[in-house]
Amino acid sequence: KNLLETSLGTLRRLDDAAVLLVLAKIGDGRDLCRLSAASRGCYAFAHDAKLWRDLVLARFGGDFRYSRSWKETYVLRESPSFKGHVPLVLQGCFSDALYKPWMYAAMRIDPSWLTTNNVQRRSSL
Repeated sequence: KNLLETSLGTLRRLDDAAVLLVLAKIGDGRDLCRLSAASRGCYAFAHDAKLWRDLVLARFGGDFRYSRSWKETYVLRESPSFKGHVPLVLQGCFSDALYKPWMYAAMRIDPSWLTTNNVQRRSSL
């Protein structure tokens, strides 16, 4: 059973990609952290790396030092004394929207993809 079916409340009416679009409208990391405390489903979505990356870039521009994750980068920039946290392990949480970024980052690249040159090159543009 997918815990996202029972732990997102009214947000469950949206597909997972739409939930992430709604959460992207939250412009403050503190609010995103508060949301993550509401349920396990909200926790899963509120820890999306792209949400935190966008918050870091919008809030700090280039004035930050990356630390283990985009969320930790944001929190440490806001509160340098932050000691970190141990992420929850959520079993039974299934979402392609949350899984795909990890899959793309961890996927092995077939070496033959790197040798194919199928883009037409032009000069003097």
